[in-house]
Amino acid sequence: LRAYKTKEEEYGTLSLHYGIGEIRMLLAAAENGGGISILNANGKETAGFGANEEGGHITIANSDGKRVATLGTLENAGVLGIGNMNGIPQAILAIGENGGKLDIYNSHDVRVGYFGSSKDKDGIIWISDRYGDIGWGETGKVK
Repeated sequence: LRAYKTKEEEYGTLSLHYGIGEIRMLLAAAENGGGISILNANGKETAGFGANEEGGHITIANSDGKRVATLGTLENAGVLGIGNMNGIPQAILAIGENGGKLDIYNSHDVRVGYFGSSKDKDGIIWISDRYGDIGWGETGKVK
């Protein structure tokens, strides 16, 4: 059990060990929230649960500790992000002011597809090339 203080905040941690010095779980608490981190035998965080001023989140990482899935809140809306084995986001499903959206990214972290709702709340879809330049797009608004 430890307490810490930085310029930004004070927080405390509780760690659970397997064997001598092999941390497997961390429980942390701070003014703006707290969380639980679960570590594998290599000391990499592979799962986490937390809360902060924006809400709660759940993260899942591969054996190297790179996040491959996150479910949580961002700007008071629900977000689901799925990444590749390197932790680079490949698909993000989110709910915003205008409705839902699905963003698709290539392995270079460039958005190459969008399916969602426009500012006018009409359906919209677009597809871009590998550099992010839009090649095709369409709205569902009746012309």
